Amino acid sequence: MDLHALQANYMLREYRIERLLGEGGFGLTYLAFDTHLEKKVAIKEYMPSEHAIRDSDSQIIAKNDSSETVYNWGLNAFLNEAKILAKFEDPNIVRIYRFFKANGTAYIVMEYCQGGCLVDLIAKNKHMDEETLKQIIAPIVQGLQLVHKHGILHRDIKPDNIMFRRDGTPVLIDFGAARQAIGNKSRKLTTIITPGYAPLEQYISKGTIGPWSDIYSLAAVAYLCLTGKKPPDIMNRLHEDTIKQLSNRVNSTPFLESIDLGLKLQVDDRPQNLSDWSECWNRKDHNQPRETENHHTPKPIYAHKHNHIDQQYDINTTVSGRNNSQQNTLTILNTDEIKLSKGPVTGLSKALLMIVITVALAFLVFFAYDYYLKQQQLNHTSEQESEQKPDHKPDQEQTTLEALDKQQRNITVQAQKILNQIGYMVPEDGKLDIRTISSIKSFEEQRKLVITGTVDAILITELTAKLQSLDDQAWQAAKTTNSKIAYQQYLSSHPKGRYAAQIAAIIKDIEQKELLETIAQEKIKQEQRQEQDIRLKQIAKEKSQLIKDIQTELKRLKFKQLKDDGKLNDLTKNSIIAYQKTAGLTQNGLPTKTLLFQLKSAKKWPGRLAGEVFKDCVDCPSMIVIPAGSFIMGSNKGKDNEKPPHNVNIKEFVLSQTEITFHQWDACFTEGVCTHNPKDDQLGRTNQAVMHVNWHDTQQFIKWLKDKSGKAYRLPTEAEWEYAARAGSTTAYSWGDNIGNNNVSCVACNVDIDNKINQVKIYPSNAYGL
Repeated sequence: MDLHALQANYMLREYRIERLLGEGGFGLTYLAFDTHLEKKVAIKEYMPSEHAIRDSDSQIIAKNDSSETVYNWGLNAFLNEAKILAKFEDPNIVRIYRFFKANGTAYIVMEYCQGGCLVDLIAKNKHMDEETLKQIIAPIVQGLQLVHKHGILHRDIKPDNIMFRRDGTPVLIDFGAARQAIGNKSRKLTTIITPGYAPLEQYISKGTIGPWSDIYSLAAVAYLCLTGKKPPDIMNRLHEDTIKQLSNRVNSTPFLESIDLGLKLQVDDRPQNLSDWSECWNRKDHNQPRETENHHTPKPIYAHKHNHIDQQYDINTTVSGRNNSQQNTLTILNTDEIKLSKGPVTGLSKALLMIVITVALAFLVFFAYDYYLKQQQLNHTSEQESEQKPDHKPDQEQTTLEALDKQQRNITVQAQKILNQIGYMVPEDGKLDIRTISSIKSFEEQRKLVITGTVDAILITELTAKLQSLDDQAWQAAKTTNSKIAYQQYLSSHPKGRYAAQIAAIIKDIEQKELLETIAQEKIKQEQRQEQDIRLKQIAKEKSQLIKDIQTELKRLKFKQLKDDGKLNDLTKNSIIAYQKTAGLTQNGLPTKTLLFQLKSAKKWPGRLAGEVFKDCVDCPSMIVIPAGSFIMGSNKGKDNEKPPHNVNIKEFVLSQTEITFHQWDACFTEGVCTHNPKDDQLGRTNQAVMHVNWHDTQQFIKWLKDKSGKAYRLPTEAEWEYAARAGSTTAYSWGDNIGNNNVSCVACNVDIDNKINQVKIYPSNAYGL
């Protein structure tokens, strides 16, 4: 059995699991059926695959002791997420029905949106018109505003996370707090983003996230709906922004301009909240000239927010319930903020900087003049050699320049590789593009170097020192934590660090110890299972013996046909219930030691025994106790309503020993309860069976018996009457397969009818005494 997810038809409290909808690194989402409310729901199960495993068909446990702390941390965040989202009463935010702990983990029960996903709608329509898009985005914006007011961000808005109800209402799903909590607890430098929909600040560990971040993602979704293509990854846009401006379309509208505005690279250039952004959609003065971009002097890109926004936001990440993989996500490791602009310089720093620049210029002029003289002399010599040698060699100067250029590119690649290792996102192509230059300047500013933005030996030395410092810090942090996860994190961020080989050996040693521990634990579990199996067999044996002892006592007291086989079948249950009912006990039919003690203490059956004849009053009919049992009712040879033969179980009941007589009926009539006085047609009236009465007359007679005796009389069912008449026989008649002589009163039954109603009790009784 695949233990990765809960199996179909598994009952999770009142919810029946139907199938797996989707999964991510931190949870599973199921389609389930609420058996109480009889409707489909979606259930999210907390299951961080990095830190937990499914130990059985349902139970989830932490992988090891080091994972348990992280696992429990994320579990609390998972439940807090449910508590927060359950408070939102907005039609465009996924509805939370309930949440609970079970199976060692937790579950969130939420609405199941059966109208499909925005991805399906885009795939079907390719290009969407503005009005249709507004009807989707506007309600999402309204619902998201409520979430933002509570200090919560979504941070993973994408087409996968916008669903529809049957009536077409758009719903924003997947506010996953557990993944962010686990990230903060165990991988503080990790940010999970979706390329194309994530703004620049989400790529950076210290980037300021806010409502403007969700606006970027919503604008990216709108861009995809209108163009059929998702926007380029923002890191590629930093190098060369190829995104098409929607506002450049013919007949541009404020709505198109607002999408362009939401997709701005700069945090400050975007609207700061959803209210401001939505107001841009319908402004009347949209024809006013837009700010022109200077393509010659690129504006510095900031990943940090201005400081006048003080509200703190809960940074949430989500797992799509639609995809089974994470192909659209990137994991970025950053240890420093990306600072692409120069910070403030003090007066003293400016003076020092001017002195350094002046000295540098003087040296540059000197070396340039010296280089010029040498080049003149070299050119003169080269001309003389050319005149003397008709077959001259390729241009040596050009070869030298190419070699120098290649060497410079190699040094630049080396610098770019180190920049990426210490947290800067730059291409490793050997080109000094704007991203590489800005990153170098940011690094130089951080290290308090002269800011040049160029690659030289000093920069390589400083970068190497920084990398080594980070390597040492990571090594110390791993040693301090002293866990497998910490060592693995070191190898992930420093695969070629000078401690890599040592840490690999440590990890190998830890894994060997874990293997031995796992083997030891498995052995303990196996021994526990064996002990449990032995105990269960012992319990089953004791239970079987208890049932057998109870059956023996029931046979002694009353039920002679009962088998003492130690099996709790229907006959045994009914016999126990009959005793409990007679003894005034709770009628549950369960075999217990207390019941066995009571049965052993009883010298006789507390009530009437099978076949016992009694009367509840002087004029009442004689009654016989009919024992419980079963028989085959119906026949394939008879009428259609008698087919097919089937087994019927009958509980113990009492039945009148004979037909009701005129004498008994007259007593009811005399006391005024029976209003009908049937005629006897001058065939006899005393102990003859009563005739000429209907069902309603019979109900009056039964009421008279109830009032007279205080007992619950009724007519027998058809099955009870046939069971009693057969008296355990399987022949055509209770006395055999032949009609015989003087067994019953009927035509051709070998009796003298003599045109009269015979008295009762003139024929032999059956095995039950009827």
